[in-house]
Amino acid sequence: MCVAPNQVIEPPPKTCNCCPEQGIWSSWNEVNCSNTCGAYGTGFKRRTCLSEAIGCPCTGVATETGSCGLKLCSYPTKSCANGFKPKVLNNAFVCVNSSAAVQLTQCCPNEGLWNPWTEWSTCKTLCGGCSNITRTRTCASEPYGCPCKAAPTKESLPCNTLASPAPVTTTIPATTIPAPVWGEWTNTGCTDTCGMCGIVQRSRSCLSGACTGPSVQNSTTSCPDNLCAVGLGKPTCCPPSAIKAVNGKFVCGT
Repeated sequence: MCVAPNQVIEPPPKTCNCCPEQGIWSSWNEVNCSNTCGAYGTGFKRRTCLSEAIGCPCTGVATETGSCGLKLCSYPTKSCANGFKPKVLNNAFVCVNSSAAVQLTQCCPNEGLWNPWTEWSTCKTLCGGCSNITRTRTCASEPYGCPCKAAPTKESLPCNTLASPAPVTTTIPATTIPAPVWGEWTNTGCTDTCGMCGIVQRSRSCLSGACTGPSVQNSTTSCPDNLCAVGLGKPTCCPPSAIKAVNGKFVCGT
């Protein structure tokens, strides 16, 4: 543009800057979400104004408590909660707020704006550098019409690179294994609560060695002899027992 000497050029009005109306925010970082998919959860979320570094402040809140867990739910759950719809962002399907409008812009940062890297993944091996750890990031400016360029979306590094230790050979001294010895059987309870409907249970303990065989068994003796109350869904006395009087008290017996 040609200008006359000493001509003062007025700065452009603020409405002509190259920023989306709300700036460019990072993705929400969810904390303690109550669900994992479909935006059915509620939790605390925070985000960062990425465009502030290039002179574009953001409008809106950086922290809020609201819907979270935005990946699509699988059948039979509905993919997204009411008020949300599936959308492809950064090559992945997520649930987005149907009423949340993002202003597209024609004035994009040269390389786009990236969300922060995720945490490094966990190493799958303990030594020898036989595994890699990875981390990923997504393009935060893409929903605003500003794709990211010429930068990796994934990084990978070898992990636990110390050499594997040489195997250690040890000689285990011979030991004498004691012979198995069971204790005596003792009555430990009944399998029911009334009407001679249960049988006495017995148990025993292994006193030494590697005992084989059962430690609990049922006997052939019926128990207990008190009458079953009405409403339990069982007879007063289970056959072959019947009501009988013993020492002035009604009990079940044979």
